Amino acid sequence: MARLHRENRYDRMTATVEEITGRPAESVEEFVARQSDLFAE
Repeated sequence: MARLHRENRYDRMTATVEEITGRPAESVEEFVARQSDLFAE
C-alpha cells in the first residue's frame, strides 16, 4: 500500500462527495482553515 501511495495510485478524484452533499469536496488544508477555531490551542 505504501508503494501505491508513493506511485500516486490512490490520487484520484470523483464527484461522489458533491453528489451526496451537494457541494464539492475540500482538502484537509481547506477544512482546517475554514474551521480554524477547532484547531486553536
